Amino acid sequence: MTDDFMPDILTLSDEDGKNIEFEVLDIIEYEDEKYYVLLPRFSDPLTALKSSADYIVLKAEEESRETVFSSPGDDISCKISVIFEERYESSFYDD
Repeated sequence: MTDDFMPDILTLSDEDGKNIEFEVLDIIEYEDEKYYVLLPRFSDPLTALKSSADYIVLKAEEESRETVFSSPGDDISCKISVIFEERYESSFYDD
């Protein structure tokens, strides 16, 4: 049996140049903007277990052949979270 599922991984650099890996849970378009719902990835299983495992929402903007991510603010983050959670719930619980 083969495992055909491979998560989409996104590597972002923080302000200090440190690379951080995220699993892309969803990409949501809202009011002509694109938002990524991301879950941090951990190389160490113990660190992953100790983590709160909260997802984050980042706004994606194209800037001269490069995608730049920023925090969208609490109001938009809440709206994107509601959309994501409704999608997630319906994909598992709708008949």
